[in-house]
Amino acid sequence: MKTTSIRDTAAAWAAQQPGSPALKGLDAQQQNAVIGHVAQKLGVPASKVADQLMSQWNLTNEQRGTMLSSFGGAGAYQGAKESRPLQKGAGTFGAMGALLANRTGQIKLQSFDFRAVDFSKSMNVISSAQKFIIPVPSFAGGGEPLVYPKGHEKAGQPIADWQGKPIGDKGLVFFNEKDQAVQAVKADGQGVVILNQVSEDQAKQLSAKIGDPSKLTLAKFKEVLEFAKKELGLGDMYNSDKGFIKSKMNPLAKESTGVEAFGLHRRDDRDLCQAVFVPGRGELKGTATTHKFENGAVILKQGKDVRLVQPEIFAQTYKTPDGEAIALTSIPRQDPSKPKKIDFKNVDFSQGVDTVSSAQKFVIPVPSFGGGGEPLVYPKGHEKAGQQIADWQGNPIGDQGLVFFNEKDKAVQAVKSDGNGVVIINQVSEEQADKLRAKFGDDPSKLSLQQFKDALQFAREELSLGDMYNSDKEFIGKKMNALESKATGVQGYGLHRRDDRDLVKAVFVEGQGQFTGTATTHKFDNGAVLVQQGTDARLVQPDIFAQTYRNKDGTALDLQALPRVFPE
Repeated sequence: MKTTSIRDTAAAWAAQQPGSPALKGLDAQQQNAVIGHVAQKLGVPASKVADQLMSQWNLTNEQRGTMLSSFGGAGAYQGAKESRPLQKGAGTFGAMGALLANRTGQIKLQSFDFRAVDFSKSMNVISSAQKFIIPVPSFAGGGEPLVYPKGHEKAGQPIADWQGKPIGDKGLVFFNEKDQAVQAVKADGQGVVILNQVSEDQAKQLSAKIGDPSKLTLAKFKEVLEFAKKELGLGDMYNSDKGFIKSKMNPLAKESTGVEAFGLHRRDDRDLCQAVFVPGRGELKGTATTHKFENGAVILKQGKDVRLVQPEIFAQTYKTPDGEAIALTSIPRQDPSKPKKIDFKNVDFSQGVDTVSSAQKFVIPVPSFGGGGEPLVYPKGHEKAGQQIADWQGNPIGDQGLVFFNEKDKAVQAVKSDGNGVVIINQVSEEQADKLRAKFGDDPSKLSLQQFKDALQFAREELSLGDMYNSDKEFIGKKMNALESKATGVQGYGLHRRDDRDLVKAVFVEGQGQFTGTATTHKFDNGAVLVQQGTDARLVQPDIFAQTYRNKDGTALDLQALPRVFPE
């Protein structure tokens, strides 16, 4: 059944409704009803009808899952071994409800950044698809604003590239129906739109429709794309540029148009792509836009660019370098959204960027509390409650001392009260340092365990200083310098800053999970910077790192430029 038949039937149904609403303007109840109507009238699976019609409506994945698993109406579900009718009414479709609940509502939506994909464990593939290239002219007035359209969750915001930078001010905004992704391309004379899986007959119809692409207005260009979608069933389209076309693709000689970057092309067979498969449903934040998928996805890396290809499209349009067909089951599997458990011993810091810490830190020496302090065990409520807190080698830190909590890393910290331990509070201003010194006193060695804990609580609650961790006086002596203007007169006490000659290696890990460093375990939810300082390794939350570290030449750091690592 052609896409046009489904849409024409749906449009005819909409025209008969009160007020004759356009298909795009149907409300939620009408959307539910039209899917059932078309499925019953044409005798096709409701899932196929939904797939075709949902591109008309701006819905979140959650809305799609809820609607598809519970809408009323009539349709037919055609399974692998059977075809049976579905119940009418407002309740769930029997078999259809089960199918769609599995496809959408009950499978957790995963969202991940393209940098979270480890392409060192991928398969080399080449594209065999014919693609039709349309150069985007310099429209009069520059085109339309490159912002997300009405109805999108980011409506009105600039469409950004993978670095978070706006693609441009004006140009062309269009929609990839296959990936459910908004696309944008500048109208600077260098941009192109690529239509995927185009036959020679379809290419001839497109060429006839376009004529001279340099003469297309913005409205005419959009008309061409709509023609490709509705009349030719070509909804898989995305942005690129002439530089990519020239370096990576070859025009088909018999279909050559004589115009640069225009017409039927095919990827150069020598241009290898790297492929991995991600099962389930979710969305990929690629180098140019966000792509959605419902039944697994193939993630492709082409040079520096990363994008998503729907599984059925990949199977039809990619092959091995030897020209053989590719079974989806043979592609290496990954789950980038799965929480990670990382041990510092498995992190390759050799590829890290050299950085220096620019943060001011307040250092407090831990006194030899009367009686030695408290037992160095995990507190009540912790999954290891009552067990001894260990160092990175698995050895207990000690019998007694001080136990405290780093709110930034969600990590229990411990330090012995042997006269050598210290607590470091991160990102402390001079004003905050004055208040801390007043709270801890001129001589912190006189503090009791409870007074010390009260002072740390003061730092958290009154000064919002929750990023605190353990160290020792030897580290402070070797790696940090006291700020003379705030010298306390007590060794290893007060406001300090790292020695600018002390380089720190930094790498980035995407996603969420926990990192076991040389001293303690830290949790992270939105990626993490892992740093190595000599033999010590620890985690720094990305926002803190951006504020407190810089390149060794003093320039600001770009988190996007940090090497990504994928430790086992």
